[in-house]
Amino acid sequence: MARPPLPLGTWGTVTRKEISEGRWRARAKYRDLDGITRRLERFDTSAAKAERSLVQAARDRRKQSGGDTLTAESTVAQLLDNWIDNADDGTRRPQTLDDYRSSIEGHIRPGIGEVRIREATVGNLDRFLRGMAGDGIRKRTRTVLMLAFAYAARLDLVDTNPVRDTSTVRKQSAGVEVPTIADAHRYRAAIAEWCGGNKTGPPRGNGLLEVVDVVLGTGLRPGEVLALRVEDLDIKAGTLTVAGTVVGNQRQPTPKTRKGHRTVRLPAFALKALQQRLDDPLVDLTGMLFPSSTGTVRSRANLDRQLREARPDDLVHITLRALRRLAATTVDQALGLEAASRQLGHSGTAVTERHYVDRPDVGPDVAEALGVLAPQ
Repeated sequence: MARPPLPLGTWGTVTRKEISEGRWRARAKYRDLDGITRRLERFDTSAAKAERSLVQAARDRRKQSGGDTLTAESTVAQLLDNWIDNADDGTRRPQTLDDYRSSIEGHIRPGIGEVRIREATVGNLDRFLRGMAGDGIRKRTRTVLMLAFAYAARLDLVDTNPVRDTSTVRKQSAGVEVPTIADAHRYRAAIAEWCGGNKTGPPRGNGLLEVVDVVLGTGLRPGEVLALRVEDLDIKAGTLTVAGTVVGNQRQPTPKTRKGHRTVRLPAFALKALQQRLDDPLVDLTGMLFPSSTGTVRSRANLDRQLREARPDDLVHITLRALRRLAATTVDQALGLEAASRQLGHSGTAVTERHYVDRPDVGPDVAEALGVLAPQ
């Protein structure tokens, strides 16, 4: 029976021979990714050095041929590191990649990072995922593993993606919780009282109340509000153009979604809030409507921290996202779901209806239409 060929990108037994005094040769057969087996050899002053040189040459040859250093014996952690280094192909937003890295470092690496790729079976991965607390965390972790093992499949490290057959996460919808207008007004009043309420140092919460008014009056994402520039505001027309978002402490020149770039009309109270921002010297200096106290991009983390400090204990359910839901529901009730979706910058109405609009479970008024079916 003929001896089976070497797997692609691997080499056979290394032989070592002293061909002259102080000169050693290491030799091995290497099967290139084109399927042809070739002989590699390297020379050095000792047998060990010659072999190390040969092995390094074989690895370099695999890389130059389009191969990869990963094997089925590599760990899941090594797979994740290799995959995330190649995941930034220009189609994913930086915040998406940050979410991937957070799942890797916070959950996958400490959980199954040292498991070999060949050991990552459907059963092992499913037990790991089912042991995670929280449907949201489990769903994000499964997504990252699904993408990483799809990458492994493309490298022929696994026959099929084992994550695909693990249990899916089906989150039970509890409905959309939208605060009442009265609670929103109480929340705003508490923010107004907290801002500038410190007795020492510069007034705290500069621009905080105006952020609340803009979110309440437009339904913008908090990151979109923090990214607003003076040039995005048209006082005469009473409009605001959304042309960016803030991720971490960096302003990105594009919003979260393709439909996120939009121009919205401002109600009087939101327009007044933005006009007041124009009087701030830092706004004039930076061109940003909501800069930090040091004139840099204001981060979402610092914004949320101040809002938590200012928020009363009985209004913990009020957040900027909750105010965004209230704005969306108000637009939906007045102008319909399509208008609410466009106002929020969603790519379609499905996300708006599922996560932002509180619609009572009442059927349409079709009594008169169905009256024609009455028996004669």
